[in-house]
Amino acid sequence: MPNNQPLYSEIKARLEDWLQSSGGSVVLLPLDLLNRAQDDLTLHKQWSNMMFTEALTPVEGEPRTYSMPDGMASYQIISSDHDGDGKPDEYFYDRSNQVKGYKVEDRFDITTGHAHVILFYRDPSVLPNVYYQKALTDFQDTDTPQYSFFPSELLLRTAQKIHIEETGLTSSEVTVILNSQKTLLKNYTAIHHNVNTDLKMEILDYEGHPIQTEAINLTGCFDGDPDYYKGQDNSVL
Repeated sequence: MPNNQPLYSEIKARLEDWLQSSGGSVVLLPLDLLNRAQDDLTLHKQWSNMMFTEALTPVEGEPRTYSMPDGMASYQIISSDHDGDGKPDEYFYDRSNQVKGYKVEDRFDITTGHAHVILFYRDPSVLPNVYYQKALTDFQDTDTPQYSFFPSELLLRTAQKIHIEETGLTSSEVTVILNSQKTLLKNYTAIHHNVNTDLKMEILDYEGHPIQTEAINLTGCFDGDPDYYKGQDNSVL
């Protein structure tokens, strides 16, 4: 659910540049391409190091309604932390049942942009949190130092990729640039996304405790039944 705020004037300028063969309305094309590259990389994946947990803000005068954070690129989890230990104790799901369900409304306005609110079917007993991806601030054409969140080479190659795709450039150099961008993005993903996660596949409860489930074999019986093997042929033992 991207929550960037594209302006009509910016989209119009790029369209005018594409429609005419000379001149251009995008005065600072490098700045435009770098900001678009940053947006492209941000929305490519919910990067682990761009995720934050923040309490939702109640909307005054609207029961069970909460505002999503400003500058949100996307969200992943809605939950409540009952004991304040930083780990979710209760989870909520989009359009689920009456107890755990909610729906998200995008109250978009052409003059102010996107404004997402979340309406719970039943008001949570504890102020709910959202685990979300924060959008990055656009670069500005100033002399003030501005750091890139993404590695410089990856950002540059992505800006070049966008320009190549919309201008239709073809050459051996273009192929090198596009292959380089793929490799840089793959390496960045391996190093920065979901690093040192627990790879054991098991079902956990809301508190992170493993849940033991019963397995059913091909005969339709539970493997955990102590009387299952009684009287069975040796071929099933």
